[in-house]
Amino acid sequence: MKIYFEKRLYDEGRAIREEIFLVEQKFSTEFDEIDDTCWHLLMTEDDGHGIAVARMFEGEKDGEFIFGRIAVRMEYRKQHYGNKVMEILESKAKEMGGKLISLDAQCQAQVFYEKLGYTAFGDIHYDEHCPHITMTKSL
Repeated sequence: MKIYFEKRLYDEGRAIREEIFLVEQKFSTEFDEIDDTCWHLLMTEDDGHGIAVARMFEGEKDGEFIFGRIAVRMEYRKQHYGNKVMEILESKAKEMGGKLISLDAQCQAQVFYEKLGYTAFGDIHYDEHCPHITMTKSL
């Protein structure tokens, strides 16, 4: 397994996000201006086949980092790759002075994030057709 973490959206990372968010989950928009400036994580097999992706950027509060676009390809789910992605992102945020992580979780993934120490707050809101909940974790 290889991990890439840079301020660039890798072609394989783009492909994973299109596959999961546009095709599988049927969102109509996926990419935005944040992609041009944030940190992108790409996890691959040794041969370069993509496993998972995520992105991270600084929030408005001092020491806040926002995680998003966290996705694991279907054939790799239930193998703890999501946990590994979150562990890597949290470590990178901490190295950069992070004190608080925020994310907007799809409600169907809320329990996954709660098991990792995230707490939900506020009301459910929608990104296109999908209900989300804001969650945070102190580092």
